[in-house]
Amino acid sequence: MFSWSHGTFGSCIVLYLFTFLPVVLAEDCGEAARVISAGRTLAVASAEAKKAFSKASQLCPSLSESKYYLALHFLAVGDTKQAKAKFDSAYQTNKDVRYRLGSARAALESGIDDEARVVYQEILSENPNQVDALQGLAVSHYRAGEFQKSEELLRRALQQKPNKAALFVNLGMTLEKRGRLDEAIVSYRTAISKAPQYGLAYQRLTQAFLGLGRLNDAEKSSDSAVLYAPESGEVWLLKASVLEAKGNLEEALLAVKKAGSLMSSETESKSSQLGSSPKLADSGDNAVVLMLNLGILQAKLGLVEEALLKLEKALKIAPENSATNGALGWFYLKQAVAGRNTSGKDYFDLSENALRKAIEIDNKNAFAHNNLGVLLESTGRNKLAIESFARAKEVGPNVSAAIDNHKRLVTQSAIETK
Repeated sequence: MFSWSHGTFGSCIVLYLFTFLPVVLAEDCGEAARVISAGRTLAVASAEAKKAFSKASQLCPSLSESKYYLALHFLAVGDTKQAKAKFDSAYQTNKDVRYRLGSARAALESGIDDEARVVYQEILSENPNQVDALQGLAVSHYRAGEFQKSEELLRRALQQKPNKAALFVNLGMTLEKRGRLDEAIVSYRTAISKAPQYGLAYQRLTQAFLGLGRLNDAEKSSDSAVLYAPESGEVWLLKASVLEAKGNLEEALLAVKKAGSLMSSETESKSSQLGSSPKLADSGDNAVVLMLNLGILQAKLGLVEEALLKLEKALKIAPENSATNGALGWFYLKQAVAGRNTSGKDYFDLSENALRKAIEIDNKNAFAHNNLGVLLESTGRNKLAIESFARAKEVGPNVSAAIDNHKRLVTQSAIETK
């Protein structure tokens, strides 16, 4: 006889519920591994790579590598939030230091430097010679303006990997910030000797030569950069800077327009192409850079109205950007010094407001400090001008105009007080 006791009823209920549970398919981690292997042959930022790594993650949810490569995809396209989440998820599955390093890098690229620094320090507490952690920590100190600490960490990393070109580029950038341009040049050249097609090394070397006024060397280096990265908008902007410094303004303007064309193409293909670096500038950033370069060159060529339109447009795109405010301040100052007065505008006042806004946004904008010094001197406020030139020298030890202006005005003021 069938029993309706509590125990039997309970068993029937359990059996009933089990028969209606969704079917869970077994993981196919072997196939997932094959999909990952195929995905790794694709450009990591491409939609196809994302599709492959997502499929692998579905085939084997417990496979940490699928999450790791999906994180790399998100990092490559600039989605640092998603990247960090995937790196952290991978680390929960498998305590692999690569996942922790990835999470720290995503945090660093998101601007969460404190969090990144904590992770790097934790990794180094376990392995003091972990090169990627040393490099990442050096970057965080560099961004905080702690250049001596950054240099120390990079030199420690180089002791472990003396052939890693990127470390020499980072070291060169740090040495520049410490006012040691000659040493920076040696570091960039070493990077090139380690990796002859390393475009960033040529770019940094060119900028260092420009800082020292070695224009012929800068031209040779920029030509090499163009040779190795002819489709890079950033490289053509660098070429424009060299041409501008040599006084070839028309050619510089053409180079900027070439950069604009390339950057537009890069933006359009960003969803399907791997960029030159994991963190690409977005189209707004590119637009600002192009507008500033075009506006500055047009101003130098005497195309005042066109220049003003470009610089105002850049400011409209990025009103809280120090460079856009500083460039407009420079433009107004140029008009004021030239004695121009359009529609009753006081260009000195406009310039001072824009330059002070630039400094308020970024107190380390050496060019804004220098130009404010020029304005203050032009309006008879020499004591304040000396202070501005001194600050420009402090935050931009390679800005030769600030060094020369400070020395000249200090000497002039000393003579006048005798």
